[in-house]
Parts: sequence; C-alpha cells; structure tokens
Amino acid sequence: MNFKNVNKNFISLFIIGFIFIHAIGQVGIGTLTPNGILDVESSTQGVVLPVVALEDRYQESPVANPDGSGSLAIGTVVYNTNATSNGTVVGVSDDVALGIYVWDGTQWLSQFSKKQYVLYEQSVQNMRTRSNTPRSINGVNGQTFTPEFTGTYRIEVNVNFGGGITKNPTTTGPPADRSNGEMNIARMTGDFTITFNGTTKTITVGSYSLAYEKNNSGGASSPGNGIYFGIWKQYTVVFYEVLTAGVPTPISLTFTQDTAFAFDGEGDNGNSDGMGAAGFDGGDGHVGFDTPCTVEVSFIGE
Repeated sequence: MNFKNVNKNFISLFIIGFIFIHAIGQVGIGTLTPNGILDVESSTQGVVLPVVALEDRYQESPVANPDGSGSLAIGTVVYNTNATSNGTVVGVSDDVALGIYVWDGTQWLSQFSKKQYVLYEQSVQNMRTRSNTPRSINGVNGQTFTPEFTGTYRIEVNVNFGGGITKNPTTTGPPADRSNGEMNIARMTGDFTITFNGTTKTITVGSYSLAYEKNNSGGASSPGNGIYFGIWKQYTVVFYEVLTAGVPTPISLTFTQDTAFAFDGEGDNGNSDGMGAAGFDGGDGHVGFDTPCTVEVSFIGE
C-alpha cells in the first residue's frame, strides 16, 4: 500500500469537506440537511455542555474567553455543578444552583425554573388546650427548613381552633360547672405564635360554643344532660422572608389558650388529645380538630 497516496487522498477529502462546510455556512451532525448554522439530530444521544463550578452569579470565572483577550462573549452557555450560599448583593441573590446558565454580559442567568415547596402539618389531630398553658403544635414546632435558593420565600400559616364544652345552662350544680339559664353561648380565645427566620407573628383566634338545657319527657330540666355545639374556625396569615441558600431556618408554632370562665372547668380540664370519645369531653379547647394546622413554605423568586 502507498501510504503517501492515502495521506494525500485524506488531506484532499478534508479540504473538500472544509470548503463545503465553509461554503454553505452550516454544520449538520446526524443530518445532511442542517436547518441552522449548527444542527444536531439524534434520538438516543444528547449534547454535553461545558461542565463548570461557578462561584457566584456576577463573576465570570472559572469560565474564561478562550482567546484570553477580554470578557466572556454574551451568550456563553455552561452547565453549573456548584450550589452556593453567598446571600444577597444589594437585595439581589448572588447565588447559583445546579443547572444550565447563560452569561448576559454582567451575570449568569439560570435557564431553569427554581421551585421549592415544603408543607409542615400538625401530626396529632384534635390537640386539647388548657387555660394559660402553651402547647407545641406537633409536626410543625421544632422543624427546620433549609432553602435551596437565595431569595424571597412565601410563608403561609393555617391554624384551626374550636372552643370546648360550655358550662351547663342549668340553675343547679356547682358554680364552676353551670351557667344560669336555659342556653349558654360563650367564646373561647387564645393566641397562636409562629416564629420563622427570627420573625414572630401572633395569630389571635376565637371560637363560639353553644349549649342549651335538654328537657326530659316529663318537661323537667335534666341537669348535666345538655346539648353542645362547637364551631371550629380557620385562620390564615401570610408573610415573606428573604433567605440564604443552605442556611437552616428553625420553625416554632405554639398555642396558648386564654382563661375561659364560661367553659366547663373554666377551660382547664386536662382532656385527652385525639379523635376518640374522650377527645370531645370537657371545656378544654380544640386545635386542629377537623383540619390540621399547617405551615407552607414556597420559593417565589430572587
């Protein structure tokens, strides 16, 4: 075999191919009819972008212009593998996350939607409350939220509260267990306290309970056998916090019931939590009876 001729033939083909590509101004990979200056077609393979570890949003490095003579060209595309916790610069995020970025001349712009949503939910349904005794909302209190991005997060707190059994509307029995007359309507109140990222919000709640005296077949009053109606109410508060990626944020949610003189045992019976029969006894309040208390945290933007 004449290797000299083979090399000459190869060089000739290369030059012809180069001239052809240069002449039509288009390159096709996987296609003979490119529809743009570069057309890549494949049903089984992808294009691998340059993989880099960006250090912050406003710094070009470690990416550099290959000719070494100036700044990056606008439109430079990379895949970033680094997640930073730099915080904000003049109120704007200086962080980057994993994904595709494009340089616009002053900063790296992410080419993906940044989404994060976490729901914390009360784990013990129908928690019973006692006058002037704080209670932690299980499943929410003591949790820690870690943001994936630097920016503004929306915090929505939903709480549910209902009053206990009012004093019996009768004229007999111990004063602590009765209310004179045939009907007793009373309002039980208290405060939920949410602390998130050092911000504390108080949600003042109140709910009415009603009891009326039940008569027996003879028409006489039947002390201790009244009819009780409870009304559970839902309250919502929304606020916003600027968080830094990767920095843990503790969550606290508690409830303190006010003294409830018009309720059985003055709202301090020490009733049991839960949805069993005992969970409906006594004058203690109800937290998350039919709808659990929740804290929702969602990222809304930089």
